Amino acid sequence: MEARDIAERRLKASGQDDFANIALGAALVLDGKPAEALALAQKRPTGPSSSASALAESSGVRLTTTALAEHSLGHQRESAQALDELKRNHAAGFAFQVVEVHAWRGETDQAFEWLDRPYAQRDGGMAMIKYDRFLAPLRGDPRYAAMVRKLGLPE
Repeated sequence: MEARDIAERRLKASGQDDFANIALGAALVLDGKPAEALALAQKRPTGPSSSASALAESSGVRLTTTALAEHSLGHQRESAQALDELKRNHAAGFAFQVVEVHAWRGETDQAFEWLDRPYAQRDGGMAMIKYDRFLAPLRGDPRYAAMVRKLGLPE
């Protein structure tokens, strides 16, 4: 609830904030409101930045939220389509989010196949590996403990 409130305040202040959008979409999915998350993902960016890189980042945010929300709604085909597009077009900047989606979908092996990418890319999401609720399905696996050690985090 608190994460959702903070993200909503950031969006009101800035109009378009990809971090706030992805945080809000994730919070809605985790709060059991995937239809609201999907509606958020389907909105077009409205901020002052319309550069190609800003639009690409917004697309990665939209696809991440869509893949998570569609899975939560039981729409596996739509979730898979969004995940495939995320991988195809945004692997360089959204590898950690690919891991989140695979984990959320219960695809443990695929999540671990992708986990070295955000590590190699020094993705900031890796700092949240121990707290990210989408990664909960991975925590009992020895590969998860190995990555936590690799990151130098306490187990």
